[in-house]
Amino acid sequence: MVIIPKATSLGFKGHLPWLKDNSSIYLILRNETNEAYIGSSIDLSTLFRSHRDCGTSIRLINTSHLLYSAIGKYGTDAFTFTEIHPTTNFLMEFNSSNPDFLLTNKDKELLIAWTQCELAVI
Repeated sequence: MVIIPKATSLGFKGHLPWLKDNSSIYLILRNETNEAYIGSSIDLSTLFRSHRDCGTSIRLINTSHLLYSAIGKYGTDAFTFTEIHPTTNFLMEFNSSNPDFLLTNKDKELLIAWTQCELAVI
């Protein structure tokens, strides 16, 4: 059995302030079988809701996406979500260190790209 610390049920419906703007590698685990989906995101709260909502969407009932198919079959409460390796969100870091500096769209794209690069390397 795999033990995952700080896991949150994928069926959780409230606010996710502890995940907002967090860049990280994450794990979604089917509790009964320990089957896992590993991914990455620059905003875990948005991604969490996206996976939950896509897995329960009527439009995706017959999807070939294994994660969404399993969520549709077993329900969101059969899965847990956890951050397994935090990374730097360069856009958030820059904005918090330089609150008065206005970034251009190109600047933002570059900082997001650095975040995605770090996630890809890990």
